[in-house]
Amino acid sequence: MAENNTIEWEAYEFRPTERSADWFWAIAIVFVSLFVATAWIGNYLFAMVILLSGGILMLLSNRDNRIIPFAVSSRGVRIDDTLHHYPALNGYNIVEEENGEMFLLLETRQYISPILAVPIPPEDSDSIEAIVSKKVEHKDLEEPPAHRVLEFFGF
Repeated sequence: MAENNTIEWEAYEFRPTERSADWFWAIAIVFVSLFVATAWIGNYLFAMVILLSGGILMLLSNRDNRIIPFAVSSRGVRIDDTLHHYPALNGYNIVEEENGEMFLLLETRQYISPILAVPIPPEDSDSIEAIVSKKVEHKDLEEPPAHRVLEFFGF
């Protein structure tokens, strides 16, 4: 597994979540209700944005869960085909959730998703931390609250 100070592994893109037909009906009812309410008050542009976002949300939530390759090396952290070089990272933390899953949290300089949550195998957590700690400052990072809210609702 570890070769030339590189650790590679694979994990699912997101947690597998079974969504029943009721889940899709509930999402449709919420977005159609929001569409009708905003159209009723005369905000037609916002009503269309709501309708489009609801459709996109339902399409994206029905996609297949890919297996993504990850790697940590002396050059940076690779997520799928993107290499995040260490100078572009502000900090890191390794957290363990209640269910035993472990994540490498990386603070980036990006505005859209400043904290990346990378699932890591628990048996490699010490080796991964040994590599990353040489290049990036350890910070007390937590998973963004928006991630927890989206997971709670099944996204």
